[in-house]
Amino acid sequence: MDLVGLTPMLADGKLLVICPQAPYLVEEGAFSFSWSDAPRDSNRANAAAITKAGADIVAFVDEAFAQYPVDPKRVILLGFSQGGGVAAHAALIAPQRFAGLALISTTLEDEWIGELHASPGADKLPVLIQHGASDSTVPVTEAFSSSIRLQGLGLKPELQQFPMAHEISHESAHSLSDWISATLKLEHSH
Repeated sequence: MDLVGLTPMLADGKLLVICPQAPYLVEEGAFSFSWSDAPRDSNRANAAAITKAGADIVAFVDEAFAQYPVDPKRVILLGFSQGGGVAAHAALIAPQRFAGLALISTTLEDEWIGELHASPGADKLPVLIQHGASDSTVPVTEAFSSSIRLQGLGLKPELQQFPMAHEISHESAHSLSDWISATLKLEHSH
């Protein structure tokens, strides 16, 4: 639900934003979900779940194409924190389905998300990485590691660092909006 609140701030509200909900409730009674049902300290099980979730998201996007008025050539995947690992897997599995990939406050370490494999065409995918300089949940060093990892797969990510914690600040949302507008070639007014 947090990311849905960004909708009016992105590309002057010109986007259809579809947010798949992760399948596992983190805590009974809390409206918080995870892409893995493995215990937090079970890295291998979590990484396997994140890898599987990436494939699930590709299937979800195909369903969305059938159900919503989506221009299939203008779809950007955005993932925050754990969702960034899921989005990265989905985008690299099927890069031809996406116009871009935005990763916010995430890690792409094998230990946490599993091994990434880039399908043909992934090198042409625009990628934005945003991270907070004071993120204590996922340290900002992960943004640099993620950028290097994606470069090793042939991608050319743009990296942005902001004075924020594990969050999306007004400044980072504004920059994300500009990147989305430019990537989708939308007219953007200020």
